[in-house]
Amino acid sequence: MDNALYLKNIRYSVQDGAGMRRVLDIPELSLPGGTLAGIYGDSGSGKTSLLNILCGLILPDDVKGREIRWGQDELCAMPEGGRDAWRGRHVGMIFQDFQLFPQLSALENVLLPATFRHVSIPEELQSRARDLLRRLGIRNLEAEAGVFSRGEQQRVAMARAVLFRPSVLLADEPTASLDRSNAQLVTDELVDLARSEGCTLLVVTHEQVMHGRMDRCFRLERGRLLSGLDDELKEK
Repeated sequence: MDNALYLKNIRYSVQDGAGMRRVLDIPELSLPGGTLAGIYGDSGSGKTSLLNILCGLILPDDVKGREIRWGQDELCAMPEGGRDAWRGRHVGMIFQDFQLFPQLSALENVLLPATFRHVSIPEELQSRARDLLRRLGIRNLEAEAGVFSRGEQQRVAMARAVLFRPSVLLADEPTASLDRSNAQLVTDELVDLARSEGCTLLVVTHEQVMHGRMDRCFRLERGRLLSGLDDELKEK
């Protein structure tokens, strides 16, 4: 899939105590395929909503005249089932809290999504899972995930996210619960993994070290996506 991103007229609102509140208001955004982009902003600025929009978990207000386009795939034109299928084929997601099953091994956690697709997991997928884990520094593939450090758990989650070779990788605060040393390691590994796999990567993060490794940086402010902030980030 062509993984270039194009957004147009994206507006998204939620109901709160004062009525409808505009969370996102993005007139236009275009990113070439393979771009690594960092997104930051204050709490409640809409960062997670933007990730959910980008992968079709939610849709903008009034989809008429809106575009969420990955290559030739237009999410606003798809029914919910179509978006689910598209997301399963093309998107890998990495979360702050890892979402691993602690009683399963590292290898079993990575292969878990494959159990929903295959009665018997093909050896090719099993081999890829093992290779990804070893590449990310996980040596004991059969150890339960619950015994790993938080940095190791995040790397297991990263391997799971790219198991099916997604063209789009979305990460929501992937280093927020890690200490500085592990945050640096995970940042380097995530960037290297995205580049080697050819993914378009969008990362919501407050980590300056993460933004320093991105091709583009954006700030969400009052629902608007502001760019050109690379010098500002480097000065902080």
